[in-house]
Amino acid sequence: MKDSITLDKYCIKWINGTALYPNDDPEQAKCHINIGLFYSEVYENVHTNKTMVCSSNNQLFLIILKYLQCSINFIRSSEDYGGRLIDGQWTGILQQFARNESDFIGHIFAIVNGREKVIDQTYLMPNKELISIFSFTKLPRFYDNPFRIFECFTLFIWILIALSLLITGAISSVIIMKNDRRLWFIKIIASNIDSFSLLIGQSQRQLMSTSLMSTSLLFWLIGSFILRQLFSNDFTAILLSKQYKKIDHFDDLFQLPSTYRIMLEPNSSTKYFFSKSFPMLMDRVEYYSHIDIISIHMLDNLIVDDYVLIINTERALSLKEYYPSTHFHVSNDVMIPTLSTYAIRSTLDNKNREPLLRLLKSLYYYGLMKYVDRRLLLNHLRAEAEDALFHIVYKAKKQPKTVVLSGQTILTFIYFYVIGIIISFTLFIFEIIYLKFLRSKWEISTTSETIGTRIVSI
Repeated sequence: MKDSITLDKYCIKWINGTALYPNDDPEQAKCHINIGLFYSEVYENVHTNKTMVCSSNNQLFLIILKYLQCSINFIRSSEDYGGRLIDGQWTGILQQFARNESDFIGHIFAIVNGREKVIDQTYLMPNKELISIFSFTKLPRFYDNPFRIFECFTLFIWILIALSLLITGAISSVIIMKNDRRLWFIKIIASNIDSFSLLIGQSQRQLMSTSLMSTSLLFWLIGSFILRQLFSNDFTAILLSKQYKKIDHFDDLFQLPSTYRIMLEPNSSTKYFFSKSFPMLMDRVEYYSHIDIISIHMLDNLIVDDYVLIINTERALSLKEYYPSTHFHVSNDVMIPTLSTYAIRSTLDNKNREPLLRLLKSLYYYGLMKYVDRRLLLNHLRAEAEDALFHIVYKAKKQPKTVVLSGQTILTFIYFYVIGIIISFTLFIFEIIYLKFLRSKWEISTTSETIGTRIVSI
């Protein structure tokens, strides 16, 4: 039986203002670190009167406590974002560094916008701060781009299809003129409809001039009917299949319909880099809080409505991992904004700074950072609790899948169809010649009978 998920298993019990010591013994502490926390990393249970630290880096905090044997104290920020320098004042959690309130923040910070003034740069980690597009693979819709139909086949195939329509129109035009009807342009446009009139509702007078032509056209119509049955669903799916294209590049955002909205977390590094790189897309942006941006409501917006989420790559991969049965997609193209590092206060004394640097270098060098650097476990607990509800919502909105013929199969049927058109056109030419021969023979016979009648009369 799977163990129940509780806060006691994933969070650190903490009394505000009280330091934690190695083995609960103050004398064993070799150093002291004040750790800054985002507002959402502290959970307060009003019913049990307990305060717990539920951070994604709890394991890192315990390593500092037990391995480095440093006493630790947590300093809770009133903000949920990193912050930057604005008019000489620091915003976000970095205010703690400016005020010397905390020594270390257990999150990776990009070195941008003057952060090097308050964050130690002794050990930088390249390409760690990545930004990706988190989206849901949408089902097809007609109205996004009606001209997408012309992307279904190559130019050569479209030329063959156009040639078949011209041949059909030519045959119908000849038939119309042979029946002593006036040829109008609208009748050429309606040539396919006129072709069906050869097989139904013909008078006895017209039958002699059209019965032979109906052989090739019947062959054509039967072939077209079979082709239509084969392509009634699959051909439509092929035309719409381009809509299933996943959003893998930031340039793809420009090709999305104007109804698409871009979700961003305000006051974050992600928003800062995105606005600098793509200012022309900022009119589509909607802002949500650090917690709400990965809530069930936001995930539902991604599935049902026209939304994409610009988010840190690690968080995006975590979301996809927690909901494996969905069609969420993380873009292959990422923005690499700058170098980054775990935030250590630049003015921290060497006695406390050196052990932290050794620890972070070891974790990064031996590849252990990815196991420590996880998203907020409080959000993980919320995701586990709401997982059943999410799948119920997703199942209700899930649309049926369509089985599509392969492109090679489609091309094969098109070639068969074109061959049928060529055969029909060839038969039509021979039937015209044969009809001319019959008419000439009938005219000679009629002339002979007329001459014979006159001779008898004389």
